[in-house]
Amino acid sequence: VLDGETGWVVPGAPTTLAARESSDRIVTLLQDPELRHRMGTRGRRWVEERWRWDLLSERLRALL
Repeated sequence: VLDGETGWVVPGAPTTLAARESSDRIVTLLQDPELRHRMGTRGRRWVEERWRWDLLSERLRALL
């Protein structure tokens, strides 16, 4: 996650999702379709640019 661009990094274990900061982020996303779309689009682009299998295999091969 690129914090603030493709989503938000919320500290703590997944079981803390009900914590105040986490629930505020969830409510914000539920209430803001434009923000959801923008973060989703940016997240998809980031994955396609940096985390494709061909790129990962090249990085691994370079390391080995």
